[in-house]
Amino acid sequence: EEGINKGVDSPEELRKIAFSISSEVAGYLRDTLDIKGAGDIIKRNAGGDVTRRIDLIAENLLIELIKREGICSLVVSEEIGRKKLCEEPEYIAIVDPLDGSMNYLSKIPFASVSIAFAPYNTPFYNGVLAGAISNIFIRETYSFNKEECFIDNTPLTNHNSTRYSTGNIVVYTSSPEMFRVLHSFMKKYIPWGRLRVLGSAALEICYTGLGRISLFINNTGKLRNVDIVAASKFAEKLGLKVVGIDGEEIDFRLDDIVWIKSIIVGPRDLVNNFIKLASIKGSG
Repeated sequence: EEGINKGVDSPEELRKIAFSISSEVAGYLRDTLDIKGAGDIIKRNAGGDVTRRIDLIAENLLIELIKREGICSLVVSEEIGRKKLCEEPEYIAIVDPLDGSMNYLSKIPFASVSIAFAPYNTPFYNGVLAGAISNIFIRETYSFNKEECFIDNTPLTNHNSTRYSTGNIVVYTSSPEMFRVLHSFMKKYIPWGRLRVLGSAALEICYTGLGRISLFINNTGKLRNVDIVAASKFAEKLGLKVVGIDGEEIDFRLDDIVWIKSIIVGPRDLVNNFIKLASIKGSG
């Protein structure tokens, strides 16, 4: 607990801290891409998946950086679950130190580091104050506070989040019915569309916010809050709709790992049209 202080005055200060931490972990992961034994399986983590050596290295570094910044927080992460850094936390730091581990280990350049902060006494998605997502290989960092979104500390002003000309649709599903809905949807609304699965939900959602991907859909029930919280807030603040496939608003606790039944992220008109089709065809 040495060096822990309680006072961080503003969401903007938290954003800068999140930006600094995620960027530093991403830089470290770039520099240690060929570290020996990075893919060795160490254990099964708090989220139910296997923990590889590189996941632990990234998580340990990220926690050390939160401590260095002196933020009195409860850390919630896939590998450790929950870890209090002080007796009476002021914040929750909900983190994903390496999203897209298999991409990273396979040298497929699509992986990220993310962190979001929320008040400890209101530990819900809708209470998130600030966060950042670092794109390890592209060297971009996407961040937000209560008012604004940024790429590499440059504010995203007049950002047009309604464009979806790329036609890239990312879909994770184990439901054959979902593909039938997608087929009808694409035929009607994005006939030039293509399906993609890129392997880092945080980056895919950020890319949706930035218009690089048209729609992100996941109804596997395997996504966790740590995977999506920072990226979903980033996309939301850029004007995108972030809801469940049933059309319900998403809100979930942040003080422990929680599984997300379904999520769809995209421009409002596209999301509304998809949800309408899904409800008619019975794919929630």
